[in-house]
Amino acid sequence: MSDSLYQHILHQRCKYNEKSVVKSIVYIKNSTNEKLIDKHKQEIVKYTSKIILRNVANFFNQLRGLDQSKIHHSKDDIVSECYLIINNCIEKFDLRSGYKFYFYLNKSMMRGLNKLKKESYRGESGSPFIDAIEICKFDWRTFSTEENNPLLLEKIFTKKEVLLMQSRVQEQTIDEFIKSIEISRTEYHKILKRIREKINKNYFR
Repeated sequence: MSDSLYQHILHQRCKYNEKSVVKSIVYIKNSTNEKLIDKHKQEIVKYTSKIILRNVANFFNQLRGLDQSKIHHSKDDIVSECYLIINNCIEKFDLRSGYKFYFYLNKSMMRGLNKLKKESYRGESGSPFIDAIEICKFDWRTFSTEENNPLLLEKIFTKKEVLLMQSRVQEQTIDEFIKSIEISRTEYHKILKRIREKINKNYFR
């Protein structure tokens, strides 16, 4: 089966831009022009393409180990689900909240697709997948390095580890990250290794 929707997203993927996305949401919420609304929805899909692709990949990663004959969703099916989630998020997103739409959408996609997986493959065993945002329960304090950050209070992750998780979620390059907190590439990989070890220890016991 040809995954044409998926291929379209794959070919138009670009870097996320919060300002452009919020600008489009404002137009959508305040316009009655259907063509203009559709144009800005397509803009949001373009800017969130990497979020869509990552969530599609995560969905199928969780089904690894299942017999292919038991997997009845295509990549196009999951992209369509992502479109529905995006529309719902645009409608419900509170522009006054100060919350990043990036995190709001990614949280909604993860929850929506996880629900779909559980409903569609109940009782089937696949591979576990866990995301840094999911581990942190999507709290806005997740990536704060203040002393009241729940991760720091639990003594699970250090400040540098929390910042590195944030950088990977935001698709920041290694060079951008190591420059921002003045560490070496070697230390970056050591921190990443510690994060993975802690995730395995604390969430896959």
